[in-house]
Amino acid sequence: MAKIFAPDELPHLSSTRDKRKRIDLITEELQGTQAILGDMIVYPPENIGSPHFHRGAAEIKYLLRGSATFNISGQDHHLREGHIIVLKPGEVHHCRTGPGEDLAFLEFWIPAAKDTVWVDPEDP
Repeated sequence: MAKIFAPDELPHLSSTRDKRKRIDLITEELQGTQAILGDMIVYPPENIGSPHFHRGAAEIKYLLRGSATFNISGQDHHLREGHIIVLKPGEVHHCRTGPGEDLAFLEFWIPAAKDTVWVDPEDP
């Protein structure tokens, strides 16, 4: 049977490292699977994400709204809505948003079991 969730019924989290907001979309608790994990991220304007990587899972990002500079393995990529990023396990990445607009994207990890490693554990 189909599951339908109102926006306020999904887990909403605020990062302690930067100003991004996360809405969980696919989790073991919500859909009962460990095959995939997914969420929606919203970064406010003029924000820098913390460099990190994931062990044990590939990551796919689909940009829904806005634009940003994504640094992937030390190389900057200027991306906007409609772009797709496919990251292999272990690829260090983060993003930097410009002035005037939010950045929103969907991100998925396959498989769901992932280990996020922050490049600087003390990075706020």
